[in-house]
Order: sequence, then structure tokens, then C-alpha cells
Amino acid sequence: MIMFIGLMKKENGITMISLVITVVIMSILAAILIKATLDGNILEQKDKIENDFYGTMEYTENRIKSEREKWEGVI
Repeated sequence: MIMFIGLMKKENGITMISLVITVVIMSILAAILIKATLDGNILEQKDKIENDFYGTMEYTENRIKSEREKWEGVI
């Protein structure tokens, strides 16, 4: 019976450590999320990156078309 009580205390200690580690990790993640949301303007940056990407893609497609048209008469 004494061994069983000692085993229970050890398991409770491990559970408490797991709980503390989980709370610390969740707090860090929450702080990162709050900072990114308030300071980062994530949605505005996403829109800017999308516009830059699609603008570049459209420019490249137009450039390829014009080069193709230029070379169609030569070949």
C-alpha cells in the first residue's frame, strides 16, 4: 500500500509539470498571435504580396505573348 501511494504522488507530479509546460506554451503562442494581429497588419501585407505576385505574373505573360508574336513572323 505504501508503494502505491508513492507511485500516485510521482504521477501527480508529472501531471502538474505537464500542465505547467502546456500553460507556458499556450501563453507564448497567444502572445505571438496577439502581437502579430495588432502590430503586423497581416491582411494588408498578404494583399500587397498577392497584388505584387499577380502583377508580376501578368507582366510576364504579356511579355511572353509579345515575344511569341514577334518571332512568329520570323519563323
